Amino acid sequence: MQEPKGFAGYTDVLSFGHGREMLKICYHQLYVNMGIYLHFSATALGSYLYKAEVNVPDVIRNFSEITDYFEGEAHVSHVDIAIDFVDEGLAVSKIYDELDQEVVYLTDKKKQRNQSKMSSIINDRVVSTIYFGSKKKNTRSLMRIYDKKFEQLSNASRAVYYSQAKKANDWVRFEASFRGIYARQIGTELEKICDEKTLTGFLFSGFCEKYRFTRTFDSKYTPITRVMLAYSDGISDVLDGKKQQESGLEVSINYLLTGSGLMPTIYKILAFYGEEGLTDFTKMIREYYNDQYEANRDAYAYVTKNIVEYQRKKVYPWRDLQGKDDEHGTEEDVHAHPAKS
Repeated sequence: MQEPKGFAGYTDVLSFGHGREMLKICYHQLYVNMGIYLHFSATALGSYLYKAEVNVPDVIRNFSEITDYFEGEAHVSHVDIAIDFVDEGLAVSKIYDELDQEVVYLTDKKKQRNQSKMSSIINDRVVSTIYFGSKKKNTRSLMRIYDKKFEQLSNASRAVYYSQAKKANDWVRFEASFRGIYARQIGTELEKICDEKTLTGFLFSGFCEKYRFTRTFDSKYTPITRVMLAYSDGISDVLDGKKQQESGLEVSINYLLTGSGLMPTIYKILAFYGEEGLTDFTKMIREYYNDQYEANRDAYAYVTKNIVEYQRKKVYPWRDLQGKDDEHGTEEDVHAHPAKS
């Protein structure tokens, strides 16, 4: 159906579905260069993924391939990780009391205490939702704990899981929202995942990187966090809050060319010994690498993490830095050499 008003700055909107399962296709009559905006509601996307038998990493990889073809850009801007405890005897109000009275406190993976402000929503004098962090748009992370059963039963007309909620004795959801750099960092990792087990482990780990419940009296994790850690892959170390080193190799190469003293050294070798001397110098570097160099942990981890991304590049990164295409720098000809360890 044609909607009577615009959406997200676009004048014309064609919508499919209704309620929470909604797909919108939008365009602007006057500004063609705004392109076409495709909007899935979260519920509609979930239904689509289920029926199409694909998962979120598949979608991210597909978008990356499309943008590579069109020389565009795609990134993840918002990620919600939801973990449900159904019929486990949990109550949001009890969790709130323990946090408020500091019987339990929140930490991150490094056991640093979470300094975010805690707030709550109360229904019928009972806490139904807890927030950690600000709900402002530019916030990197926000965690909330809420009564999923109450949410579904109190909005029966819009509820997607009404029947499941009615059968459950209790249903508490822990949900972490990540935006900005955190979302991009998670998106980069999601693109590398190919199976559901790895995806599950990564999502649990992503939650536990920032949010762990710790008991005050003995500094040990609560059963809630221990369960989450049991399902996690245990190795997630993604959310550093720093700008992604998506051009890490390029940065290193650029430093070698402009700031390391390599170019003045080559100039001196050429001046003293000519081309023959420079050839012997580069040969010596190769011999040193083969015979003496051992990759440190950081170098090995960087290669392991980024090898697929660099193998997909159409141009050698040192050529890309100079803004030149090299006939040997096509995607088919780029080969990665495993780091020595």
